[in-house]
Amino acid sequence: MAMKNPDNYVLKPQREGGGNNMYGETMRDFLAKIRNTEERKAYILMDRINPPLQKNYMVRPNAPKPVYSDFVSELGIFGVVIG
Repeated sequence: MAMKNPDNYVLKPQREGGGNNMYGETMRDFLAKIRNTEERKAYILMDRINPPLQKNYMVRPNAPKPVYSDFVSELGIFGVVIG
């Protein structure tokens, strides 16, 4: 399924430290390369989550003004409510 629709999946290495995830064509090429090897057991293939974009303001230190744009909540940027 991932070879046919690589944008729907993420390939994650099973090791400490995070990062090094593969997506899209890079993932498809890598899966083809390790198809019949023991190295394949060191990765997990997962459904890719595509969260909805939300309009919000980004407030950053030393920025002249907030920036209104599309954001994904998983970025870890704090939202600010001014009341």
